[in-house]
Amino acid sequence: LPPTVLTLAPSPVVPATGNSGDVDNSKWDVAVGIFLLNLGKVDLLSGQFDVDFYVYFSKPRDAEGPYTLQQGEVEKYFPNGVKGISGYRVRGRLPEHGSNATTQYRVKGSFHFPVDTRDYPFEQHTLEIMFEDPERTVGSLGFVVDDLYTGINEDLKLPGFSRDDIQIRAAVVRHISPPLTVSAMTFSRYKFQLTLKRPVQGVMIKLLPPVFLVLVVSFNSLMPVQHVTNRISVSTTNLMAAVMYHSNMASQAPSTGQFTKADQLMVTIYMLITLNLATCMCILTLDIAGRKPAAQELHENARMLQWALAPLSLSVIVLPWYVVCCLILALVPCLVLGRRRLSKHLRSSGDDKKDEPES
Repeated sequence: LPPTVLTLAPSPVVPATGNSGDVDNSKWDVAVGIFLLNLGKVDLLSGQFDVDFYVYFSKPRDAEGPYTLQQGEVEKYFPNGVKGISGYRVRGRLPEHGSNATTQYRVKGSFHFPVDTRDYPFEQHTLEIMFEDPERTVGSLGFVVDDLYTGINEDLKLPGFSRDDIQIRAAVVRHISPPLTVSAMTFSRYKFQLTLKRPVQGVMIKLLPPVFLVLVVSFNSLMPVQHVTNRISVSTTNLMAAVMYHSNMASQAPSTGQFTKADQLMVTIYMLITLNLATCMCILTLDIAGRKPAAQELHENARMLQWALAPLSLSVIVLPWYVVCCLILALVPCLVLGRRRLSKHLRSSGDDKKDEPES
């Protein structure tokens, strides 16, 4: 017998859009349950995962025999399965399931799942196993969820994902195939879903330190104006390092064209490094032109802006990217005007002190 089953989530999955209809709980022909034994590689690039599980079919004993699968054609019962799925019937004593006859199969193979990388590397993925009898419509066969045999192994290993955030859901939906045709037929489809999330702590430790180091080195505004050429060379090197780090991180996610959280963070860092580089070029231009007071004032404004915008750039992890960009654009003129007013106030205070007679 399989190990202890984890508790099944009470809420059913939402029926898939497109060819699926309402949840089918009107018939009690065959109760289906999937018990997950082992989870292999979860490949984001191909959108496939390897899995090993038991599938159970329970049917009233007074019916026309137990529900069985055609030998050697197991893969045709799994619509989202990859070619090469293998399975065999396991004969043995099972726990009593009322007055029902239960058959058990062990299945191994790879399955497709939809990849959503918008929140990468803080994303979550829903691994789905679908079961459907392609030869019997809802008029002759209907499925329901069997809670007794639905769950996962307590010792299941989840490399790269948090075990504390596992969610298990199962439901039965009606699937129309082929859609939008006169000869369309409706089938009962069982869905088993396992939702996995990345561990936030591990991702933060892995992602943020390199980014933070790039930001600290690029914010070399403590260098005086006369060393502005060194600041330009350091900023250029850091911009190249950020591009290489971003390219390496993007290669680990599928090329879907989605603007991920990692892309948002890196684009914000590009903006800050480019702002630093542009400021250095302006300071160098003013210094060559002999306008040293203006160069010094621009240097002071840039130093204040860089240290103020650095923490704000990291907030893109929790805030929408466009919100952070708007905050940066709104903060720049406010900080510059505020510093100018503060400088004027300090100068006027200094002049007043000089005008006071000595006691």
